[in-house]
Amino acid sequence: VATETALTNQGRGRMPSFLQQYKSILLTDKKYSYMKALNGSYRDIVPNQYELGYLLCSYGRDRFGNDLWAKTIKGTAGLKGIIYPFSNSVRSITKLNTRRFYNQALTDYKESWSHELKPSDITPFKPLSANDHTITDYRFPVFLQNGDLLVHKESYREAGAIYRVNSDGWEDLICSTGISADPYFTASGNRIAWSEITWDIRYSSEDFSDIVIYQTDQKKKTYLTHKQRYFSPALSPDATRIVVVEVDNQENSVLKILDSQSGEVISELANPGHLYYTYPKWDTDGKSIISSVRTPTGKMLIVQQNIDGGKTSNLTGEFEQILSEVLVTPKAILFTAGFTGINNIYSLSRSDGKMVQLTGSRFGAYYPAIDPKSQRLVYADFNTRGYRLVSAPMDSLKRKPATTLAQEKISLYDFTYFKTEGGNILDRVPDKKFEITAYNQWEHPIRVHTWELLPGINSIGVNVISDNTLNNIHLEAGANYYYNENSPGFNAAIQYGGFFPVLSAGFSRQYRYANVPDLNSLDVVSKLFSLDNSLSLEASVPLNFTKGAFHRMANLSIGYDFISSQNLFSGDPSYRHTSIINALSAKASLSVIRKKAYQNITTPLGMQLDVSVNQGFGYTAAAQYQAIGDFAVRGFFPNHNLILSGGFKYEDDQNAYQFMDLFMYPRGFGIPRTNWIFSAQGSYHFPIAYPDFGFSGIFYCSRIRGSVFADYGYADLPGGVYNSRYGIFASAGTELIFDTRWLNIIDIPLGIRFSLLLSTDVTDPSRLTHIEFTVPVVRL
Repeated sequence: VATETALTNQGRGRMPSFLQQYKSILLTDKKYSYMKALNGSYRDIVPNQYELGYLLCSYGRDRFGNDLWAKTIKGTAGLKGIIYPFSNSVRSITKLNTRRFYNQALTDYKESWSHELKPSDITPFKPLSANDHTITDYRFPVFLQNGDLLVHKESYREAGAIYRVNSDGWEDLICSTGISADPYFTASGNRIAWSEITWDIRYSSEDFSDIVIYQTDQKKKTYLTHKQRYFSPALSPDATRIVVVEVDNQENSVLKILDSQSGEVISELANPGHLYYTYPKWDTDGKSIISSVRTPTGKMLIVQQNIDGGKTSNLTGEFEQILSEVLVTPKAILFTAGFTGINNIYSLSRSDGKMVQLTGSRFGAYYPAIDPKSQRLVYADFNTRGYRLVSAPMDSLKRKPATTLAQEKISLYDFTYFKTEGGNILDRVPDKKFEITAYNQWEHPIRVHTWELLPGINSIGVNVISDNTLNNIHLEAGANYYYNENSPGFNAAIQYGGFFPVLSAGFSRQYRYANVPDLNSLDVVSKLFSLDNSLSLEASVPLNFTKGAFHRMANLSIGYDFISSQNLFSGDPSYRHTSIINALSAKASLSVIRKKAYQNITTPLGMQLDVSVNQGFGYTAAAQYQAIGDFAVRGFFPNHNLILSGGFKYEDDQNAYQFMDLFMYPRGFGIPRTNWIFSAQGSYHFPIAYPDFGFSGIFYCSRIRGSVFADYGYADLPGGVYNSRYGIFASAGTELIFDTRWLNIIDIPLGIRFSLLLSTDVTDPSRLTHIEFTVPVVRL
């Protein structure tokens, strides 16, 4: 961000919206610890790493020299101190460790920003939205004829949806919106239009944006288009047509007029100037389109284009500023821009072309709408709790003549190192056309880019991941620890996705341990050690049916495994036996999961089903059949969840080879030997606190949550080992879970589980309760 801002006249560092979050935090006397700034919060708005990084990088360059970070990175790579090498490197140059550097930088920014706006310049307004304790955003308000307001609302507790808001502030849910790149919508008559993302069923790298119509009188949602690239739909005044922006794979944009009933293209407007349309709106007479556009040189202006003939007229000059979506009225065009360094709402007179500033916002004013009855301006005013709806009488607004400064002329966002870097280089970059040639996907097949910690239901592991440029050659290798067998293992695999099925080959080594009753003596427990080496081949078909508010995924696979298993009983070191197992495998998975809000522990509605079959063939008997399903629904409150799970596994205990045990057993019990087992689990999850607490860059806790559970299992136990042929496993208990991040990188939940056993544990009959440390993961 520092580079793009220093070497161009624009860049994110010059956009008021980019820094408005930190301004709102500092100028309202909020103070976040360095660890909270790095790791985020479920409770407060915490700017992302780009915003924080830009401010700290810029502060360091201006205060300690433009080469500060080059020196810092060199010192870090040289390991200035084994612990905290980066902080030590910063301190060796600046005499400040990273925490003190952060605190000093934000103190200086607060002092410089506090002189930006006088209290007398702020527009008095009346809040329309409730002062919710949860971060909430109201966007794109649209007035209806009766004076009610439609608005898109999204919060940390609730996923995005369109609400009706009356003059008293009462909110009524109209409809939920689906997965989209932008919550923008328009309304006319009894229709609402927006766009949603869909994907190619097999190749998810190919996505589409289609238009959705919701009819408020029939409460009916219709997908108007299929597999198109349409964005920013706007309904005409009579709701019979829709103008959309079509953007092709080369980022060229054109306006198309669609029939709002059929979705058929009525006309396409010419775009000889290669303008990039943003949020087009219909003029009040329905004969032309008005839109903010970006030129090929990166400047923006507002244009009007006739439907008949396609003639385009410029309504403003070109600005090196971001111009928002427009609100079209008979007398003026309203929009948001950052001409003063703060985003405010401006009005462009349609009679004389004069531009005036309507609002004076402390941190940013967006999404203007005018009440046709009361002639009040309604807009979203940003603060530390999000974008809140406010209103002000039109006759009370400032109407101050606009000063239209370019972004690079606003000293507020200027740093001295910009000149040191050389300033705008875009005019000096040569315009060169490159020949298009076929890319050799095997030229650089290995590009390691990520390591990750993988906490799962049955295991925890560390993986290193590689993908080639085309993202169709995938390699990963890592180590895992499997809970059910108390066993470590290693694995490596390669996948090729260039064909319709994904082809995979892999190798794994498992060191399998189990304390098992000796079949020859009911009292003797022997330690079984098994070293399993497995070579596998697999063909799978990942399918993506995602649409609307639900992620819908499926995966079908078949495979072959060649397993060499060497067994050794510790009681008899002379006994060694190597088995060769040839096995076919088949797996199927299906998940339908509704999108969730940021604070939600899991989806408010969803299900998942996994079925697997492993069938050995040849001399060694081996077979395992397993199915596990989960269902989640919202609990009594938005951030509460009820999760129900069920599973069944069949694997004859007398088989010479037992496949890896990845089943979900009733909590609190030891892992029994079974021929088959059925398990049912129910748990209710809820948040307890959001501490936002950390320690020395090592540990950070963003949320504490709890759950209560009840489990039941019924199993066929091997004959002759236990007193009863069938076993019942019933338990109830509670969990305390900490959502933590380690070393500012690794997210991992840590839990303490207390289980009360309501039936006898066949692996330890004296056990009545069980307390254990867990890595609890919600499957959905």
